[in-house]
Amino acid sequence: MKKIVTFFYFLIFLMLAVPVYAQDDTLFTVYGRVYDTDGVTPLNGITVTLTIGSSSTSTNTTNGTLADGTAVSGYYYFPVLPSGATTGTSMTISASTTGKSTSTTVARAATEPQEVDLTLSIGSGSTTTSSSGGGGGGGGGGGASGENYTNIQAKESREEFIAKDLPATYNFTTAGLPVYGIAITGNTNAGLIAIQIELLRNSSTLVKEAPLGAVYKNINIWVGTSGFATPKNIKEAIIKFKVEDSWITSGGFKDAEIIMVRWDGTQWVRLETQPKYKDGGFTHYEAKTNAFSPFAIVGLKGVTVPTVTVVDTGTSSKPGETAAPTPVTPRGSIVTSILVIILAAALILAIYKFKLQRR
Repeated sequence: MKKIVTFFYFLIFLMLAVPVYAQDDTLFTVYGRVYDTDGVTPLNGITVTLTIGSSSTSTNTTNGTLADGTAVSGYYYFPVLPSGATTGTSMTISASTTGKSTSTTVARAATEPQEVDLTLSIGSGSTTTSSSGGGGGGGGGGGASGENYTNIQAKESREEFIAKDLPATYNFTTAGLPVYGIAITGNTNAGLIAIQIELLRNSSTLVKEAPLGAVYKNINIWVGTSGFATPKNIKEAIIKFKVEDSWITSGGFKDAEIIMVRWDGTQWVRLETQPKYKDGGFTHYEAKTNAFSPFAIVGLKGVTVPTVTVVDTGTSSKPGETAAPTPVTPRGSIVTSILVIILAAALILAIYKFKLQRR
């Protein structure tokens, strides 16, 4: 009888301990896709390495299959992380092939699966981050933007953690910058992401034509590395900027005729822009976007510019592609279920043996 009671206590102990083991922080999924330097073409056979501290694990990109049977390529998948990867732990994920490489450091998200896409660069495309704020980051960081350096009057970089469905606020203080705040709501748990703002002397050297209307300021805003700042990763962003009242008045503009425009790769498009308040000789505005590139603040009077509306695209993929396959069952849940079933069966067997001994 004592042996049976002791066995019961042992089973209860195991059942209480199972969830702790099954939800160990190492049982966490990180996945994503690796794209060529164009940021569009996924590549198979690329070595991807995930490093945490002194521990690392590697895999190769390969084909994956969506729930509807659609095949996708360039897919990598880490179902288990090196020991000690708790929430917020820095993880470096790198990819390399002949003549091309990239590396990014992100913070481990609180919930799985965590998606981290990579875009290769010619040579070495590494990104380093720190926990104190101010440099590169997350799904990418702020390096050379491609803008002609002689056209850059001033610039400032900040970094914050971008999480799914939670706004992250970046504040900028450099004198002369018209943009002083950006609030980004993520479509993914991207981790530590840098934003770099460049105040330009003239229109960006990366666009084909100057914006229409009277230009107040030309700026570039870069978020993460190449390929990150798209609706796939950004649900919505609010850009806060200010314009001198004297400039508005001298141009004969009304407050509502000041707007922000963005270069979409082929043309300038008008962002939804709203005047908010006046303070210290400036009128403050907010503009909505979910992609980043060269921007301009302009005064428009009787000029028609295509308008873009920010639409929540969820985790839509790059043009012409379906979404990458997403693991849907946490590893901890599987382990917990199996162990609970085994323990339940053992408990039933023990009760059965106990009844037989009582006969």
